[in-house]
Order: sequence, then C-alpha cells, then structure tokens
Amino acid sequence: SGKSARAYLVKGQIDLGELGGGSLKGTVGAHFEKKEAGFSTLDEDVAHDQTVWGLNAQIRPTDRTMVTAQYEDFKDSTGKSERDAAADIEFAMNSRWKAGAGVRHTDLSTPSGLAKENGSRTDAGAQVTYSPDEDKSVYVFGQVTAARSGGIERNDRAGVGGKAKLTEKISLNGE
Repeated sequence: SGKSARAYLVKGQIDLGELGGGSLKGTVGAHFEKKEAGFSTLDEDVAHDQTVWGLNAQIRPTDRTMVTAQYEDFKDSTGKSERDAAADIEFAMNSRWKAGAGVRHTDLSTPSGLAKENGSRTDAGAQVTYSPDEDKSVYVFGQVTAARSGGIERNDRAGVGGKAKLTEKISLNGE
C-alpha cells in the first residue's frame, strides 16, 4: 500500500543468581511488542495495530525441581484479545526418571468471530519421562480440560512419545 508501518520489541531478563548472591537459581523476564497495521516481514503481514506483552519465570528451588510460569496478553485494534497463563513443575526423581505437572488457562475474545474463537479454557496435565542416557528419552502424558466456557472446545488428550539424538545435527522426535 506504500504506507510505512513500525514495530517495536523490548525484552529483558534477570538472572536471579546475580541478585541473590547465587542462592536463588533461575530467571525472570518480560517483553513488550507493538506492531502497526501495514507492518510486514517474510512470515507476517499485520492487518491491524497490535500489542503483546508478557512475563515469564524459570526457577530452580532445588537441584531436582524446576518451576516455570508465563503470562502473555495480546490485543489488536479490532478488539480481538487473547490472554494465556501457564505454570509447570518438574521433579527429577533420579538421573533417569522425571515427572511433571502443569496447568494452562486461555481467554479468547474475537468480536464478530466464530464461537470457537470466544471463551476460556483451563487445561491440566502431567508427564513422566524415562531417559536411559542423555541422547534418548521416552515419555507418557495425559491432559484434561478442567474448565471451559464459550465456544472453545475441550482439549483432552493422552499419549506416548520419544526423542533420540542420532548424530550431533540430527535428532528424531515422535508423539
């Protein structure tokens, strides 16, 4: 269209070990992004002004436990919005076995959109992973929709998967 458009992105991250004299392990970060209508790249063509901001944390309270949390908020000039929040915990039982659980909540609002583009959903899940060595792992997982509203569909699922590093540059993943 010949019209110029701008985009801005600001990201920051703090290493908690730097703040607490090394007693606390992990990172906390934030980001803010604004794109004007007409902004485009090879993979993106922005039709409406949009703003995204988010927070994230990855904290290791013990050598065997990892806690992660994230939040992201998207809005555009048509009134469309999406908010996602997630929290997970993973515990290494030993060098080969680990277990994790998490919860994720999504709120969608799309004015004059399809029913499935409006509502909210909360999913909870768990995974157990066995790694015989650092190059291979297999896992079993399950997820259920704990709550939902509006037209968003359930997201119940279960399965098995695995990963194998074949060479330095080639790996195989499947689920």
